[in-house]
Amino acid sequence: MMEGAEQLPSSKVEAKPEVKTPKRPNVVVILTSVGTVLFLVLSVWFYVAKEEERDKRITTEKKLEQTLVAKRVVDQNLKESTENNEKLTSQVQDLENQAATLQENIVQVTKEKEQVVKAAEAKNAKITEISGLLESEKSEKVALAQELESVKADYEETQKKLASLQGEKEQLETQLKEAKSQGQTAATQPQAQPAVDLGKVSVGKPIVSQMLSPELPGKMGRILVVNDEFNFVVVSFGKNDGLKGGEVLSIYREGKSIGKVQVEKLYDAISAATILDGKAGVYKEGDTVKL
Repeated sequence: MMEGAEQLPSSKVEAKPEVKTPKRPNVVVILTSVGTVLFLVLSVWFYVAKEEERDKRITTEKKLEQTLVAKRVVDQNLKESTENNEKLTSQVQDLENQAATLQENIVQVTKEKEQVVKAAEAKNAKITEISGLLESEKSEKVALAQELESVKADYEETQKKLASLQGEKEQLETQLKEAKSQGQTAATQPQAQPAVDLGKVSVGKPIVSQMLSPELPGKMGRILVVNDEFNFVVVSFGKNDGLKGGEVLSIYREGKSIGKVQVEKLYDAISAATILDGKAGVYKEGDTVKL
């Protein structure tokens, strides 16, 4: 288009020689030509500018589209980052809560550990104390066992003496019956017998005389043996007289009550009774016994 615009003036210039008469240049034509040229120039410039603007606009639109896409990506990333941040914040808070709980648990476990240690120390001290007591009790048990063996031996010896005394009594009763059959009484003709030793107590002639004397009414008898060491007495009646184990007997001296004994061991004609009321040393051989 620029080439065509340039050729027009040259064609007119070339036509001028044909004018036969030189004339003054036409201002209007010149202005028109100049205007046409300017218009063409402006048209070309405007077209070029418009094309450039269109290209720029297209480029700008592409950049804007790319920017929008990038913005959407950034927004999406920002959203995801925000969500991740919130999740991380929540996780951090949970971890902090867990850490606080663990710290409290550690403190509680430490206190419980201290209590367990104190309890263990107390138990060890108690075990040591109990061990000492056990050793002491063991020694006491050995001593008690030895003492029990001694008591058993004394008891067996006493039982043997009681059996011997039972034989003596039965023999005396037989002799009493024989004396009665011959018209003699035990009160006027007591038969002297040798002394029978039972522990630290001896049964001699005076006791035998009392044993052979007629029984008092209401189940009356006499004390034959007193053993203060083992706190018992031997009385002159037993199973044959209707006596039962566990019965309580009253002891009299000169018609006055001086205490009680409880039957523990029964034999046919004699019995052993435990002294009650802690009155060991009070009773004497020959004291009267009554149910």
